[in-house]
Amino acid sequence: MVGQKTYQKWSSEDKKILLKAFMEHGNNWELLKKNYFPSLTPKALKEFWREFKHTRTNKDCEFDFDTVKWTPSEDKKLKNAVKLFGNDPIEWKKISDNHFPNRSYRELFKHYENVIAHSKRGLWTEREDNQLKDLIKKYGKNWKEISHKLGRPPHLIYERYNQHLAPGTKKGNFTDEELQKLAKSLHEYGED
Repeated sequence: MVGQKTYQKWSSEDKKILLKAFMEHGNNWELLKKNYFPSLTPKALKEFWREFKHTRTNKDCEFDFDTVKWTPSEDKKLKNAVKLFGNDPIEWKKISDNHFPNRSYRELFKHYENVIAHSKRGLWTEREDNQLKDLIKKYGKNWKEISHKLGRPPHLIYERYNQHLAPGTKKGNFTDEELQKLAKSLHEYGED
């Protein structure tokens, strides 16, 4: 029932009601208390929301937070918040709690790292491949540091190196010996 304070005690229906009310009215906790949850304090609603947005799962509601499009004003706001709380490490939870009540700190991190901080996308050039090899010699496999130099997200740099540039990376068709080993492993261990 809604009268409980902890996240685990809220019913699925209560979560849906709060989510819908929040999407309509934002973090006006007084209004949400008055119109939807009169037995709770605004502080309790705020605490529940904070817990919910950071720990939610798909079964909590049909609404998928990660699919909500980012607006240019949110991008700008996120850039400014990162400057404000940008000590290494960046305080994502603080940014979420203080500036983005409807987004989790995981969403902020993913969006910042994949869209704002490292905006370069598309095919890799030979020049970039050579830069990546040079940067690995200098920084080792510090993908975050290299990402700042190349302007691409760390996970794309990791994939590029390990799938295309790492010494010993094989490309092309499997050899007959490799196919036999693969077939033997599938037979022995199954396909799962």
